[in-house]
Amino acid sequence: MSPQGILLIDLFALLLIAGIVNLVRVKKLYAGYAVIWISALALMGVTISIPKLLDSVTHAVGAIFPASAMSLLAFVFMFLVLVFFSVKLSVLSERQATLIQTIALLEAGSGREDEDDRSSL
Repeated sequence: MSPQGILLIDLFALLLIAGIVNLVRVKKLYAGYAVIWISALALMGVTISIPKLLDSVTHAVGAIFPASAMSLLAFVFMFLVLVFFSVKLSVLSERQATLIQTIALLEAGSGREDEDDRSSL
């Protein structure tokens, strides 16, 4: 890869990292998720910036071109992120269902007490 291409990709990664840090600063992104994204961007930047490392990664995944190797790794990473968020969404959905059921039971219980109070008068 040309030095200009490496520099452009590294600058783009730094801009994304700055954007992620800003999202954490304004409390739009949880810091734990920011660590994951910043780590992925830093790893990508380092891998692309060091040609021998990029060649090793390309050889390790069985690709011919470095861009193919990075695309494969990006695909695997995004797949893992989707699975992670699917699990989180499932847990939150279950917690929401439990909370709604608890609220309904509490409201039903308080409604019966009101009826008992009225019938005793």
